Amino acid sequence: MKFYEKQTTKILCIGAFIIIALFVLTSSTKNVESVNEEINSSFTREALIEEIKCHGFQYPDLILAQAVLESGHFKSTVFKENNNTFGMRFPRIRQTLAKRSNLNHAVYDNWKECVEDRMIYEKLYLNDKSRVEYKKYLDRVYAKGKNYSKKLETLIKQNNFKSYFEEN
Repeated sequence: MKFYEKQTTKILCIGAFIIIALFVLTSSTKNVESVNEEINSSFTREALIEEIKCHGFQYPDLILAQAVLESGHFKSTVFKENNNTFGMRFPRIRQTLAKRSNLNHAVYDNWKECVEDRMIYEKLYLNDKSRVEYKKYLDRVYAKGKNYSKKLETLIKQNNFKSYFEEN
């Protein structure tokens, strides 16, 4: 084989490898996207409650109330476009599952990742706080608006959220 033919063969092999690799990457990206679409289409209030239970939040009724309040009863643009159930901002420092920021809020591939990221937040900043301390932190840091924790408690009482998390 002449030098030119060897180089052409190498180039063809590399080209074929690149085409195959791109096909595999594109296929796996489509699979990930379809899985995320499936997860997002499976969102229901009941599915959220089960996900909250699975993660073992310290005060799951507060977490559910946050989800309802922050997502505008699951109708807000931030919830729909960003899969952001809790109105989470894209963090500058802490580890996160968020991919980027949109509408000044974190963007997740699916709503379950947002729940998981909220658990990461809890473990870092709210671990082992009493309910009173937990709510004070939410008022002071999480949502600086007035009466945030009171709004959460009102939602909890109005919707009987505690009953979803009581052991039988």
